[in-house]
Amino acid sequence: MSSPLRAHLVGCAVAAAAAALFGTKGVFIKLALEAGADATALLAVRMGASLPAFALVAWWTCRRAPPLPRRTLVLIALWGLIGFHAASWLDV
Repeated sequence: MSSPLRAHLVGCAVAAAAAALFGTKGVFIKLALEAGADATALLAVRMGASLPAFALVAWWTCRRAPPLPRRTLVLIALWGLIGFHAASWLDV
C-alpha cells in the first residue's frame, strides 16, 4: 500500500472514530446528569480526559517546528482552556 493512500486511510479511520465518540458523548453526559452528577464535575472530567490527546497532538505537530516563545505557549494554553471551558458549558 502506498504511503499517501495509507495516510488517507488512517485519517479516515481517525475521523470516523472521532465522530463516533463525539456522538456518544451526549449520551454519557445525559446519563451522568440523570444519575446526579454535577455539571462542573463532568466538565472537569471531560477536560482531564482530553488533556492527554491534546498533549499528544501538540507534541506530534511540534516535533520539527521551531520552538515557540514561552509567552506564546502560555497564551495558547490560556485561550485553549478558556475556549474549551466555554464550549463545554454551552454544550452541557
